Amino acid sequence: MCVLGSSSMGIKGAYSRLRHPPIERESQRKDFTDDRLAEINRVLTQRPFRGVAVACPFTPHIDEFSNPKATYDAYTDWIANVVIPRCRVETPTLVDPFATTIVGCSMGGPIALEIFARHPEMFGSIGLVQGAVGAYFAEKHAQMIADAASAHGPRDVLLLSSGADPYRQGHEALAKALADRAVPHTLLIPPGPHDQPWLRETGSIEMLTYEDGRVP
Repeated sequence: MCVLGSSSMGIKGAYSRLRHPPIERESQRKDFTDDRLAEINRVLTQRPFRGVAVACPFTPHIDEFSNPKATYDAYTDWIANVVIPRCRVETPTLVDPFATTIVGCSMGGPIALEIFARHPEMFGSIGLVQGAVGAYFAEKHAQMIADAASAHGPRDVLLLSSGADPYRQGHEALAKALADRAVPHTLLIPPGPHDQPWLRETGSIEMLTYEDGRVP
């Protein structure tokens, strides 16, 4: 799994908690509701967290470059030809593209979509975690993912937003556009704002749980 847009997101701590259940809420806020916490612990009892290999490469603000298109092309080549191959060499990963996911967090959301569009054969899934995407691009992104599925086989999508996320409408619009095209997707909107405390607990645990569970 390649995660863009945040160097940590609390992934390391969330990973450890999933490996040593039951999970207890650490935040003073109740973004992680009692019902959802109990549900995840039930899932972990039935199917323990197996683990995923996670690469978090540096993610620049590509749209601020003088030539964003050329920068997207170069960055995509680096992800495809350096980051993912190195991850597969250094970790015991599944090399099947179906088991490879690209996830964009916040500003990494649009970047993940750009990379997926350039190399859809490399990724069996794409995820947005409070991705900075607008509703006006939902049809374009959904059609791109549907075309990838048609050309390369089934693709699934994780859309993880939150109640007070300014990009919530973008995730909901993309979910609707994917549903119109019969593209498998999961839309999750737990409580909480768009901030680091949410990402460190709710966002990271939900993302890792989804990614671990999507591969048989």
